[in-house]
Amino acid sequence: MGFYRLKVDVAGAVAATFLGLMGSHLAMAQAVASGSHNFVNTMRSSNVSHTFISQSVDGEFGKFSGTGSSKNNADAISSVGGLAPSSDSWRGFGIGTNFGLEVMKFIQFTGGHTFVSLRRNDDGLQTLSGSRLNAGARFVFMAPVANLELGGGILASRMDLVQEIKRADYFGSGMYYSMGMNYFLSSQVSIFGSIKTVQENLVKGSGNTTFERIRNDTTTIGTGFSIWL
Repeated sequence: MGFYRLKVDVAGAVAATFLGLMGSHLAMAQAVASGSHNFVNTMRSSNVSHTFISQSVDGEFGKFSGTGSSKNNADAISSVGGLAPSSDSWRGFGIGTNFGLEVMKFIQFTGGHTFVSLRRNDDGLQTLSGSRLNAGARFVFMAPVANLELGGGILASRMDLVQEIKRADYFGSGMYYSMGMNYFLSSQVSIFGSIKTVQENLVKGSGNTTFERIRNDTTTIGTGFSIWL
């Protein structure tokens, strides 16, 4: 009788353990299947630094200001249609790739490159396009719905300005400030949206365009995804 009772007790313990494990696995599977940002966010360790790669697409719009020598300004006045106003509004887009390191789930250091293409609102023949390199940092504030990210950094730019048949290249630097939200689909994939303000100063290197200096004060609104390694 003692032997049979032992078998029953062991079988009961095994069954209880099995049911407990099944319940915990089902609960975890349901949480993962629901795509819970809060679940992933909580499970990510703050003791380990995380690296990530981000791809984004931005819409950019804002104010463009240019200054030139007295000779260039006279040429601008006499040109047909006024191809080189001293100030105007511009719009366009950017495609960016960024690399980052997250420390303690709170601080992120980022750097990357963005292809930029802008054009004057009232004149598609006047365009500004090129590349921006960026480096900066941002703070991450965890939230159940989506993490809030606030940051800023510096820019280094190389742009080409086209004014109908005139062309020139420009080099410069600037600053940006950003605010965004990041949502984890899994521990390795997240999607985000961001808003940036960009202040950029450019100086002409070579070419025959009207402007010797250009200042951009623009806003970008973008979205993209990140791969966490």
